Amino acid sequence: MELCKKLFYESESGKFYWLNGKLAGCLDRYGYRRITVDNRHYGAHRLAWLFVNGEFPVGELDHINGDKDDNRICNLRIVDRSENLHNTHKIRKNNSSGYHGVHKIKGYEKWRAEIIVRGVRNFLGSFNTPEEAGEAYSIAKKSLVRGIRNE
Repeated sequence: MELCKKLFYESESGKFYWLNGKLAGCLDRYGYRRITVDNRHYGAHRLAWLFVNGEFPVGELDHINGDKDDNRICNLRIVDRSENLHNTHKIRKNNSSGYHGVHKIKGYEKWRAEIIVRGVRNFLGSFNTPEEAGEAYSIAKKSLVRGIRNE
């Protein structure tokens, strides 16, 4: 593997170093560490998987703790797109409720909660406050996502 001749992966910290000892890569605007080798750009999380498992991951890699620069192999797992989106911690800027999976029902003074798992939209109910809808989403997320991980 040509990359192993140019980089060293420190599994305890999840960091990559050039053979001269300098920290490899830099953070992109999304918070992921990117490393350029021979004019090819790699995500450090994908390289970590390669170094430990001998092949690039098929599909998406999730940073379990949400820290995109924590590339320890124990913090990485292969997931599908749906599960990876469930592990996002930031609320989108255009979210008016302040909660994942919650939006105001147009023309009513109610808030709707829903969760999408494996491409299937699950309606969780209508609620009087965004807090109640957010709580319903949190409960559903714990049970539905846990079910995916246990399969």
